[in-house]
Amino acid sequence: PANPRLAGSSRSLRLKGRVVVPPAVSGRRIAVMTDLGQIAVYDLDSANAGEPLRLVAGIEASETAPLVPHLVLSGSRLWTATRRRTLLEVQTALQQFARRWSEDQGDWFLAPMQLVGDKLVYFRRNSDAATILAEACNAASGEVLWTTHLAAPVAALAAGADGTRADVLTADGRLFAIAANQVRGVHEKPLFEPPIAGGPPILPQATIAADGLLLWAESGPGGRILMHRPGAGSPPVATSLPAGAEAAAPPQTITNNLLVPLTNGSVVLLEPGTGKLVAEPFVPALVPGDLPQWARPAVRGDGSFLISDGRQTVYAVALQSGTPARLAAVAQAATGGPVLALDTIGSVVLGVLRGEQSDQIIGYGDKATAAFEPVPLLGRVTAGPYIVGGLALLAAEPDGLVCFTVAGQRRWQQPLAHGPLAGPPLATENGELIVRYQSGEVARVEATTGKELAVTTTGQPLGPAACLVGDHLLTAGSDGTVHRVPLPARP
Repeated sequence: PANPRLAGSSRSLRLKGRVVVPPAVSGRRIAVMTDLGQIAVYDLDSANAGEPLRLVAGIEASETAPLVPHLVLSGSRLWTATRRRTLLEVQTALQQFARRWSEDQGDWFLAPMQLVGDKLVYFRRNSDAATILAEACNAASGEVLWTTHLAAPVAALAAGADGTRADVLTADGRLFAIAANQVRGVHEKPLFEPPIAGGPPILPQATIAADGLLLWAESGPGGRILMHRPGAGSPPVATSLPAGAEAAAPPQTITNNLLVPLTNGSVVLLEPGTGKLVAEPFVPALVPGDLPQWARPAVRGDGSFLISDGRQTVYAVALQSGTPARLAAVAQAATGGPVLALDTIGSVVLGVLRGEQSDQIIGYGDKATAAFEPVPLLGRVTAGPYIVGGLALLAAEPDGLVCFTVAGQRRWQQPLAHGPLAGPPLATENGELIVRYQSGEVARVEATTGKELAVTTTGQPLGPAACLVGDHLLTAGSDGTVHRVPLPARP
């Protein structure tokens, strides 16, 4: 039977946007916020049959695109979170809000907020980082009281020289040291973390140099280059970039110095720790509004390097002595399209040339001369090329997993039986390959033929970072976890 105490109102309350989250309620007060940012606070007066809801304060819609808002109401105080968190105070007599504070501009808020006593608890993600932060702030002042990092993706895994420890670099720039045979549990104490809460974001790719050094770059102007010896147990060496400069691609090492492409179009060589310029930067002819989109440089054995401007030119650059020394182009090659990746295999630098419909594999010898004729693919490269055990491996769609020799010859080609690759294949001590897939499968593959010898599954989606420690694989999951997996047994 109908409840005689409940009756509908004949009056419609029009708001701009959609109400996609439940209203916030405090006593007889109700707050509503739409996905376009309009806020309306009403007082409920059940005795007034004609107008049971009276508007006491409101803010017009201000968002141009829909967002999922979150709000908490307590008396005259309203906390909101969309692309910032804000405390508004209802001024009933004036029928308006007073803004008390606004923080975390540009961040994403991922779940409903909770008011616990005098603390506000919420989950957010920096606009330029992948890490989720669980935080509590003083509800009245907005001051952050504590921060917990959740689900930071793993950017790099590097094993120590003794094989007993491994270091884990997360996407928010924190570095953890773990025992290679004990990866269970939660690791809360980093070996190193950036000074900014939440961590300045780092470039997605880190570099593991030939001598085992782990290098990464903080993104944004004023970022630093970090260099670390895995397993050392000490914080990384931080090197500041020139004032206002921003790294454009992962750093490399040349003669114990740091080679860093910058977004301003130059490439610098820095002394680790001090940031001193070892040589005058390499600066190609620049066109305003058409700056190079540097890819990671490929360092050759003689200390020179090749670098693509991401447009239509590859430069061969060498360190030339003099007073002062300088990085200078010794040759350049027109490519007819962007070269997206370069890496060194023996005396050849291999790259991927992006075409209109499909990609090609190209090779450069001394002074950017062609090492072989371009090798066409059927489609696009989706991962690689990776240089593993003297071979070049890449994944392409629909080509599959393809292996090339230093001469650009296609050694073998196999379908991607388990879906997209998770990251670079790894070489075992006996010369076989360990290939990981995003779906969670880990395969042992014969390097000479590409034949799958054995496969195991982790049961978890895998991320790009991994390293071998003895007869086990340490591999990143897609959610910030590290899995220790026995290598698939040889048949």
